[in-house]
Amino acid sequence: MDKAVKAKVLDELGGIPESVYDELVGDFVVQAKEQAMQIRSLLSKGDRTQAAAVLHSLKGCSANLRIAEVHALSHELEQAVKRGAADQELGPMLEKLESLIAGVTA
Repeated sequence: MDKAVKAKVLDELGGIPESVYDELVGDFVVQAKEQAMQIRSLLSKGDRTQAAAVLHSLKGCSANLRIAEVHALSHELEQAVKRGAADQELGPMLEKLESLIAGVTA
């Protein structure tokens, strides 16, 4: 994350120490990777309700940490799942989400 962007994020979050934010982001990445695998599994079983719930959680966490790209795609994917989008549409979106998560750094 760019230093200027990070400084703005830290300020938005009430001036928390950078080390705390870095730890939160690290924890987020670990959890988000697990959630992405869970979403993939739930969708493969046809459980769209639970997949949407996990996406909603991921969306909220990424918003709280100001991880904008993950937040935006989580929201888009949650809405697609809720509207019954075809697996052919969801697959590439989920792959992109997994890629974004893997690239998150504090």
